Amino acid sequence: MSLHIKSLSFSYDKKIIFSDVNLKLDSGKIYYLKGANGEGKTSFLNLIAGLEKPRKGEISFGKVKFVSDSDFVPSNRRKVGYVFQELNLFPHLTNAQNIHFAKPGLPKEEVEELVTKLNLTEHLQTYPHLISGGQQQRIAIARSLAAKPQILLMDEPFSNQDKENIDKISKLIVDAALEKNLLVIVASHQQVSFPLEEINMIKIKNKGISLELK
Repeated sequence: MSLHIKSLSFSYDKKIIFSDVNLKLDSGKIYYLKGANGEGKTSFLNLIAGLEKPRKGEISFGKVKFVSDSDFVPSNRRKVGYVFQELNLFPHLTNAQNIHFAKPGLPKEEVEELVTKLNLTEHLQTYPHLISGGQQQRIAIARSLAAKPQILLMDEPFSNQDKENIDKISKLIVDAALEKNLLVIVASHQQVSFPLEEINMIKIKNKGISLELK
């Protein structure tokens, strides 16, 4: 499936962030979202997730129209996973409960596989405030993947990670994209090498958004 963005414009506090954006993003691929601070990277992710509404334009995924002049699908019905820059973990839940919250009834084996790949096995029964920022970030990634999304949005997911864990995260993302036909968009100031032959680059500049193949 593909995410189609047509004639999309977005303003914040009467300031035009970007306008007349037209993109086609395919499932099974990873897209790197680049742009200077304040250019609209998080706003772009929020529009796809349904946390913001555009000034005009359309966003659709497959046959489902997320947003148009007459349509708006709420964020909880878009099958979009989102790793927020602020993480937004529930402080009153254990780390294991935070992961299970994304999809109640998720088999224990699947959770164990996720946390093993993210080096989190020892931290499941404790609480978010008792682990490091990098570990919290990986719990948030595990929670988003546990929800079995069709689109995964990640806002600065590597900011608190060392090289070993960056490599683990990037491999997990690539495996999810290829094996589960997941569309992944990563906004990051860090240039991380994903184990893929091709990386697609989305650039936000001068109120426009363009797509490049690297």
